[in-house]
Amino acid sequence: ALPAGEVLREGDLAVASDGRVIEVAALPEPLVELAFEDAGKLAAAAYLLGSTHVPAELRAGSVRIARVDAETDLLAELGGARSDVQAVFD
Repeated sequence: ALPAGEVLREGDLAVASDGRVIEVAALPEPLVELAFEDAGKLAAAAYLLGSTHVPAELRAGSVRIARVDAETDLLAELGGARSDVQAVFD
């Protein structure tokens, strides 16, 4: 059991109660990345995703989401450049 609020990410190590060391491994999955040159538009995209409860990974200048056409189309309308990527979703 982990303390509340702990987040494990790709490559993290956890020590089990019996002393074993466990490495966290995540599989890449199909994602949509939308890149924004304007920080205000990126903030608007983050707000939109949060208000619709879409899991998102915010990055420097971009946001990644699972392939959800309705949200992807809406974010593209904000001026995001769309790329389909295979990556670990963090």
